[in-house]
Amino acid sequence: MEIKITQGFYGDNLLKPADFNIIIDVVRAFTVCNFAFMKGINKIILVNEINECLNLKSASRDLILAGEVNGYKIEGFDLGNSPREIIKSNSLLQGKNLVLRTTNGVKATLNCLEAKEVLVAGLVDLQNIAQYLKEIDIEDSRINIIASHPTSNEDLACAKYLKGLLTENQKVCLSEVKNSIQTAEAVQKFYDPSNKDFDEEDIHLCLKEFNNNFVMKVNKNGRYPVVERFDFK
Repeated sequence: MEIKITQGFYGDNLLKPADFNIIIDVVRAFTVCNFAFMKGINKIILVNEINECLNLKSASRDLILAGEVNGYKIEGFDLGNSPREIIKSNSLLQGKNLVLRTTNGVKATLNCLEAKEVLVAGLVDLQNIAQYLKEIDIEDSRINIIASHPTSNEDLACAKYLKGLLTENQKVCLSEVKNSIQTAEAVQKFYDPSNKDFDEEDIHLCLKEFNNNFVMKVNKNGRYPVVERFDFK
C-alpha cells in the first residue's frame, strides 16, 4: 500500500495516479455532507460556480443550495456551509438533492477526480473510511489523501490521522487531531463572539464522530460530480 498526503486544491497534476483519492474538508464542507445524509438528503451535487448553482435552482425548485465564499453564506442560497444549519433544517432536506459550493473542499474534489474511486470526508468519516477500505483489501492500492485547506492545519491533521488508521501505525492520537482542528488558523473566527457570521457550534459538530457504517463516494458519471451515500454494512 502506498499513501501520499497532499495539501491544497491544485489538481490532479500534483497527484500520483491512484486507486483512491480521499479529499478531506473537516471545517466544514464534508461535515455538512455527512449531516445532510443523516438528515435524509438524497445526493449532493458539487458545483464550483455560483451562477451555475443559481441556474440549477431556477430550473428545479426542489434543489437545495448550500455553500459559502471564504466562509460566508452566498446570497440567494438556502443554507450556508454550516452543520448547525443542516441539523436545524428539520424536514427541509428529506428526499431532496443538495447543490454544494465551497471554497476549499468542493474545489479540491473537482480538481482531484482522476482516481478509480473518489471519497470525501470530515473527521466524522475517517474511522468509517478506514473500516471500509480495509474490508475491500487495499494491500496493493495507491491512495492519495488530500487535505483541502491549502494553509491551515485542520485538514492536514485529519489526513495524517487517516493515514495512521490505514497503516495501523497510529502516530497521531484522536485528541491531538481535535486539538489541531480547534487551534487551526482558519478556525479562530468561529470563537470570536463579535463575528456573527461564524458560530462556535459548527466547530463542536465538526469534532463529532459516528460509527454509522457509510462512506461518501463521488459519482463522476454525470454532468456534475455527485456525492452519494454508500452503506457498506
